[in-house]
Amino acid sequence: MIRNLFLILLVSVLIWSCDNQQTANQEQTIEEELVVEEKPVAISLADFNEKAETFVGKEIILEGTVIHVCKHGGHKMFITADDPDVRIKITSSEEMAAFEPELEGSDVRVVGFVEAIDAEVVGEGQLADEHEEHEEDEEHENIYHKPQYSVSCIEYVIVESTPEEK
Repeated sequence: MIRNLFLILLVSVLIWSCDNQQTANQEQTIEEELVVEEKPVAISLADFNEKAETFVGKEIILEGTVIHVCKHGGHKMFITADDPDVRIKITSSEEMAAFEPELEGSDVRVVGFVEAIDAEVVGEGQLADEHEEHEEDEEHENIYHKPQYSVSCIEYVIVESTPEEK
């Protein structure tokens, strides 16, 4: 009788330990899936405004030519591609140094996070759009009433162009 009881106890412990091992493996697999980071997505400047809303808060890569670096601290720059009407605002993150004015005219690859631009306050509680005087026409609606997005830069590199590209 004791022998049968011992055998049942041994089988129960083996089953319990196997089940415990399987649960531990499942938990480890779930943790590994959560740790996997999303890689930044490369977006062309021409497509940025159309796709920006879906990438808010996500890391992206953009390439373009620096057309302006803010002279008041260097924490903003604008890049463009072949179409001069497409310009993207790039802001430096808190961990970064300011952008150097010498970047103007350089081709850069920017890695950063897409952010929605909030309406800027000009003064005495007026929004920028209220302060400016402009006509209410179709173009006004297309430019001033669409959501705007910028990129908070976490790193950038100057891209050297080859003689064939120039």
